[in-house]
Amino acid sequence: MTDTTPMREKEWSTGWPVLAAGFMGVFWMGAAASPLSVLVKPIGETWGWSRGETTFLVSINALVILLLGPLAGRAVRRVGSFRVALVSCPLAALGLYVVGQSGPNLLLWYIGWIFFSIVYLGNNIIVWAAAVTAHFNRHRGLALAVALSGNAAGNAVLPVTTLALYNRFGIDGAFAGLGLLLLATCLPLLLWQFRLQSNRPVAQASTGLALGAGLTLSRAMTGLRFWQLAFGFMVIGAVVGSIAIHFPAIMSDKGISAETAAWTMSLLGPGILAGRFAGGLMLDRCTARQVIVPVFLGPIIACFLLADFQGAQWLAATIVLLAGVAIGAEGDLLAYFVGRYFGRDNFPQIYAAMFGLFGLAFGTSPTLVGFVYDRVGDYGDLYRAFGGVLVLGVLSLLLLGDYPDEKAVSKGDVADQDQPVDVVHLSGSASDRNG
Repeated sequence: MTDTTPMREKEWSTGWPVLAAGFMGVFWMGAAASPLSVLVKPIGETWGWSRGETTFLVSINALVILLLGPLAGRAVRRVGSFRVALVSCPLAALGLYVVGQSGPNLLLWYIGWIFFSIVYLGNNIIVWAAAVTAHFNRHRGLALAVALSGNAAGNAVLPVTTLALYNRFGIDGAFAGLGLLLLATCLPLLLWQFRLQSNRPVAQASTGLALGAGLTLSRAMTGLRFWQLAFGFMVIGAVVGSIAIHFPAIMSDKGISAETAAWTMSLLGPGILAGRFAGGLMLDRCTARQVIVPVFLGPIIACFLLADFQGAQWLAATIVLLAGVAIGAEGDLLAYFVGRYFGRDNFPQIYAAMFGLFGLAFGTSPTLVGFVYDRVGDYGDLYRAFGGVLVLGVLSLLLLGDYPDEKAVSKGDVADQDQPVDVVHLSGSASDRNG
């Protein structure tokens, strides 16, 4: 089929504003989980909350994304990513300040995170994955890797930054400082890029092009592939989410200092970055099956290593790196698979629903693991079980099949289509795919 992307050879030159704003927006997605991974133990000691109570905010964030994410996707289609993000940015900074002032009132802590989770829907991965998917076709995998690598940078920088702010200003000052940094790094960039986009039509302000064919959200959810994809990524999200939140406390329990644990957790950043770009490059050149196994073998190994972890620092670094690679790759894979299996026309809504399910698992798992630890005082058996369930999740993804033809997507046949199809149809000729 003929590629309808205008000036496709100039995807990078015209798409850099989307990538730049997306990078910084995704950078601050970790404003909940990354600081919490460093502060979960100090919060318990200072404000008297259990680890399960403290980490419940991650579940709150996940539930907000699940319930309201499709509304954010709809807003993006109507007014554009930059306009939505401009509203979100200052409100999110205010939300972090409120969170820091909440202790020791646990209810106010939850209210603050609910507010932050709602307002940051306008600047998170849902907004920017949709914009990148709409603008890029030929190099979509690598473009997603570039924009979503902001998460890698955030996971590398935020734990150490949070610890430095906490040591200087305490818990409340740490969150206030993070809010100011969010405002200072995101808002000027959004204002500048918004001016570059302001001469475009509203409907195309965030992408510069029409989206193309695709299933509706309701049609996609009636197909088996939607739930296969959801199950696979929910399992993976549950495992890496619990590691990201609880591993600093696990290291502390085994005698590793808070400073060393924070620096070890900062290795999530390089791991995520490696996973992002390796996954993005592979997605532009390989089938889904060829990407899934090498990417997600790491967290399976990490689970069994963590189950018997006794405090060796080299082993702690290995676990964090393996989890980071999976976190990095899964963001690219989920966005890419949604676009390829269900089409681009309703990508924001479908991706928001899928990411909401993934986020629900990612966010609920740390809370459940926290309550299990509060009851039994150990993590070992839980992570052995996680390793086994991860194998089932990977098998679910391997059974997805090849990418469907875009014409089949537009007719609504993709949900029940199991026979192999030519993946080249989605992105031009074979020579185009190979650059």
